[in-house]
Amino acid sequence: MDDENTVNESGDAGGPPPGWAPVPPHTPGPPPAGTGGDPPPDAGSPPPDAGSPSPGGGYPPPGAGYPPPGAGYPPPGAGYPPPGQGYGPQYALPWWAQPPAPPGYPPIPAGVDPGFKDKKLAAGLCGILIGTLGIHKFILGYKNEGLTMLLVSVLGGIVTFGIATLVIQIIGIIEGIMYLTKSDYEFVMTYGVNHKGWF
Repeated sequence: MDDENTVNESGDAGGPPPGWAPVPPHTPGPPPAGTGGDPPPDAGSPPPDAGSPSPGGGYPPPGAGYPPPGAGYPPPGAGYPPPGQGYGPQYALPWWAQPPAPPGYPPIPAGVDPGFKDKKLAAGLCGILIGTLGIHKFILGYKNEGLTMLLVSVLGGIVTFGIATLVIQIIGIIEGIMYLTKSDYEFVMTYGVNHKGWF
């Protein structure tokens, strides 16, 4: 008897350790609904609607808290210009078409070369890079002005030790910049219609 008490108190063998409590036995609860204790639901009744609120529910009535359709929105097309107005050309002009005239300006006459507007880039670059030779004038069809620039640049440069050539180059740079900064309409009207030879 003394040996058993010694073994149990030490916790080495034979009994539970100190402070341990036994687990109470399991007692069965009531059976789940529809498994014996309760009668099965009526097979002919429709299932409850999952989307409908319960009595005294939590869904607001339809349309509550929302503005009526179309309220607070401008009518269609309000604040926008009519189609084809206020947006400018939507595509690149073909080579045979003249640039459109701005509002209040006369249109380009029909006799002007349709490809004259395409000379703007070439004439502007030649005026800036090699304006001393007057090539930008020949591109625009100004033969007298181009020949004048060429002779003054070459012959005048020899006589003046290059000063005349430098002056003609400065004139070519100024004219080239003027060509490139004009719109197509202004370029055609100034140099294609009015034939402005200088600047």
